[in-house]
Amino acid sequence: FGPIGECWNVACSLYFFYVFFFPLPKSTDRTTGLESYMFVLVLLVPLWAGVGAWREFGQPIVYGVLAARNLTVIAGVLFFARALRRGYFTLDEIETALLTLSWATLVLFTWMRVFLDPANFTQYPGLVSVASPDFYLQPYFILYGAVYYGLRGVRFGRLGDYVRAFLFLAGEINSSSRTLMVSLVLSLLFFAWRWAGWRRFLLRVPAALA
Repeated sequence: FGPIGECWNVACSLYFFYVFFFPLPKSTDRTTGLESYMFVLVLLVPLWAGVGAWREFGQPIVYGVLAARNLTVIAGVLFFARALRRGYFTLDEIETALLTLSWATLVLFTWMRVFLDPANFTQYPGLVSVASPDFYLQPYFILYGAVYYGLRGVRFGRLGDYVRAFLFLAGEINSSSRTLMVSLVLSLLFFAWRWAGWRRFLLRVPAALA
């Protein structure tokens, strides 16, 4: 947690209080069930962690609560959901922005791993992994690209989408955690079954795994 991260956590916390305690009278600003669910998560999960640490190790509850303070970034979801309902941008614009970030991140990270030596960047905390001599890079935009093209391939049966999904998965197959990769593959299989039915699902399993 650096200074910028701490300021961001405070800003997200303030936005949560703004959303739930100072709502605007417009109908589009009424709290939805999803927003209430996220608010409960932000309140209960840190408290649960704090109480658990206190019972097991005698640690003050407030320490456990503060350790989970980055959960307040969920407020970003509320911000975008409300901005979308107000018409500040469209779903097509969000889709385009996320795909642009996915491709840009894939190209940048691939270039870094091919042409740069992680040993030359050990003086930058958080950039190089301690467990292995590799860059510690956040894979989320790349995984979004894998999910996006994988689900679109399952939905419409386009070979090009499967190829793009494979490119994104190949870019993170050795960098992301096994749990994350297994969850991703299981999600693709689930939607392949829901959308295609059993017969078509059995035919599309190899493509979905790609």
